[in-house]
Amino acid sequence: MKFFFRIAPSINRFLRSTSPSDPQLHLFYQYQHKTNFDGIEKENIMLELLRLIQVKDYTLVIARCFRPLLLELVGRILHSNEARSRQDRSNLNRALSYLLLIAPHILEWLLAYFSRTPSLFETLESIDLKKITSEDETLVIDLLNTGKRFLETKQFEFSRLWNWSIVFSFLENSYSPALRWSASQCVSLLLNLSEHYRQHFHSNFSLEDTNLDFISEKEKIEAEEMEAFFEDWDQTATIVGSEPEEEKEDPLLQPSSDIDEEEGFFASDLSSFLVDICGILLPKRNIDSTNIKTSTLVSTPALQQNMHALALAICEGKPILLEGVTGSGKTALVDHVASLMGVPDLIKIHLGDQVDAKVLLGTYVCTEIPGEFRWQAGVLTQAVERGKWIVIEDIDLAPLDVISVLLPLLEKRKLFLPGRAVEITAAAGFQIFATQTLFGSSGQSSRSSHAGTLSNMWSRVVVTPLSSGQLATVLYSAFPQLTPLIPTLVDTFVSLSKGLGGSTHEAVVPLPSGRIISTRDLFKWCRRIRRFAPSGINSIGRATSHTSELVFVEAVDCFAKMFPKPAARKAIISSIGKSWDMPIERIDYYCNLYKPVLQPQESYFDVGRVSMPILPKKIKAGGSGERPFAYTRQSLCLMESIAACVLDQEPVLLVGETGTGKTSIVQHLAHKSNRVLTVINLSQRSDSADLLGGFKPVELAYLCLPLKNQFEKLFFKTFSRKRNEEYVHKVQSCFVRKDWSQFFLLLKKVAEKVVVSSNPNLNVTQSQTQPEPDAVSETEAKKEKPKKGKAKAKSNQRPPPEDISSKQKEESKRSKSMSQARLDEWTNLAILVKKLHSQHKTQKTTFVFSFVEGALVKALRDGHWVLLDEINLASTETLEG
Repeated sequence: MKFFFRIAPSINRFLRSTSPSDPQLHLFYQYQHKTNFDGIEKENIMLELLRLIQVKDYTLVIARCFRPLLLELVGRILHSNEARSRQDRSNLNRALSYLLLIAPHILEWLLAYFSRTPSLFETLESIDLKKITSEDETLVIDLLNTGKRFLETKQFEFSRLWNWSIVFSFLENSYSPALRWSASQCVSLLLNLSEHYRQHFHSNFSLEDTNLDFISEKEKIEAEEMEAFFEDWDQTATIVGSEPEEEKEDPLLQPSSDIDEEEGFFASDLSSFLVDICGILLPKRNIDSTNIKTSTLVSTPALQQNMHALALAICEGKPILLEGVTGSGKTALVDHVASLMGVPDLIKIHLGDQVDAKVLLGTYVCTEIPGEFRWQAGVLTQAVERGKWIVIEDIDLAPLDVISVLLPLLEKRKLFLPGRAVEITAAAGFQIFATQTLFGSSGQSSRSSHAGTLSNMWSRVVVTPLSSGQLATVLYSAFPQLTPLIPTLVDTFVSLSKGLGGSTHEAVVPLPSGRIISTRDLFKWCRRIRRFAPSGINSIGRATSHTSELVFVEAVDCFAKMFPKPAARKAIISSIGKSWDMPIERIDYYCNLYKPVLQPQESYFDVGRVSMPILPKKIKAGGSGERPFAYTRQSLCLMESIAACVLDQEPVLLVGETGTGKTSIVQHLAHKSNRVLTVINLSQRSDSADLLGGFKPVELAYLCLPLKNQFEKLFFKTFSRKRNEEYVHKVQSCFVRKDWSQFFLLLKKVAEKVVVSSNPNLNVTQSQTQPEPDAVSETEAKKEKPKKGKAKAKSNQRPPPEDISSKQKEESKRSKSMSQARLDEWTNLAILVKKLHSQHKTQKTTFVFSFVEGALVKALRDGHWVLLDEINLASTETLEG
């Protein structure tokens, strides 16, 4: 699907909708009978549309006839640096108020434009409001109606954008009823009055009588014009390439390959601040960003159809619910569209039936100071405040308290924080997505759901899964080295899906183990076999018998090992073997007799088909060496499967009874490959802080030791080691005696001296202790020592002013020679010392509160293996944290 807009039919339609022989439309009458347009003519048409769309009589007509170019027109106007007069800006504001009602997704552009332009009410500065004429009254009423349309669309944003106080003055009885009526409409929207209070408000100002019928008639005409626009919304001259299915192609929507580029506009003819998403133009959020991730999705008819539907839903500006089977690409679809639109920092939340609302809203967390708490906003609160995109996975699993949080957000774009009695209105650019998994051929969610309460508030997008042919197309693009094997790979996957109660188009099967097989398993299988498959294909493009067996074994790991019952596992293995023409004897061999061979080498060791690299051993183990381990068939098969997962960086879940060797095999594999294994024993009392970390009471020496080491490292890089041994010795002595007050003061004095000498204007509080010998820099230490006699004679003399000046110059020269990186290190050290010192003075104990990283975070940071033992005993809150 590609964007293409045919010009000639739209011009004819535009001329039929306007007054005949209008001199302002001479260019369109000139092009009335043309079908092809060169680049200059296209640009002339675009410039003429830019001029006419700001004219009151043509704004809605152009928006109706040239609707696909609406974003291009608005974008050019708002991104232009052209100087405009006060009257031109007033006309433009009126046009934008209409266009915002039609295209709410231009809100961010509008807010950015109005932030750098004068107020909406700047026209009133040139009008004498005490002696207002009929002509001026018409201008003021038009201005108030413009403001009313902005408030009707986005009350929160525009009520805070300008100073509306002048509007209240038009409620006085000295003004005409028409002007007072327009002002009352704006005031009602500004105060967010309900219908009951609005009528009461109008009655207080005598505005409820029938003598204002002509005003109502005028609004009725505008309403009819808008209604005609929306009735004619889809009747445009747009041709969008569309191919909803492989088997069906609509020739009216499918642009033929012989379309002349001069017949209309392509996306390449438009501005860079727009992006073409399968025939739908959307505004880019970040035009100049170079940090946006590029997507690697393969274009298929299903993908184009899904992206087209999602782009249309984004245009509506409503919350979006994506529904589809597991592995159909719901989240990947949002990722892809976000990358095309330049949306940074897409936030994702995975819901479960035990998720607490505070995870979304936020909670109070403790700090380094005991008894002190600070508010930590949740992910949903941060997204609402900053105008981010957020994806809520598995909305059908959301508990009732989460549903109650989302209800006002979906309905009114407002988030209420019960613990703080605060209501947050979503910032411009905020967009909420949710996903829901469908099961079975009926396409319904089989999980118990409270999300039905929100069903009428979503703009629903059903994500079409890949058919078998499209799945093969994706594999050809993602794994070109597997081209000869892809037909068999797809056939195997489809046969497994059919045999387990699924269908070719769904490719999703609920299994007895509770696990769901989907296209993710197929991609995992392909990633594994691409390591060896290219070298195992013969000259005629077929896999050798050895390669076929390796592919078969990988398929057994990906599709069959998840089954707990041997009979079901054997049936799946037989189905896989049949697809790959495996003899029955070989299938039985792999089911009952296969035993991987363990062959250790110098830099790696082989476990069956997998070669595990051995890391260099940095520290010798303190134990008695390798523990005894029995290499049985069961243990070697499991070790081979685990090694295959590790090699492809796949998470592993080991399920089995107590004493079957799950933990021992992982420990032995880590020992053989010299990996550091972090074992975390989970239980019902485990907390997420055990995994991620949290504020805990720690002994002050635990924090001061790295502080002392950092100080000494920086000190000897900056000052002379010889001439400051006594000072460093004092620091070490205070640390050994645990004299923390003096320890902090010694560190603080040097850090402040370095920082202040580098930035003399910095105001740093000097310590009130006895002065210690100043540390001497290496530059000063290398100076030639003065003669003893002269030194003794000058020791009691006050140095002359010029000497003081030269000393200051020397210190300034030394501070300038210090690198910025080292100065930053000293600054950070001074901040850390001050922080710990204040904590110590507050508590008067040897313990302080500090954030201690959890075992999982440390392992991630250091690249170690993690074994979560007895993960089934951990609470849901711990696992979701």
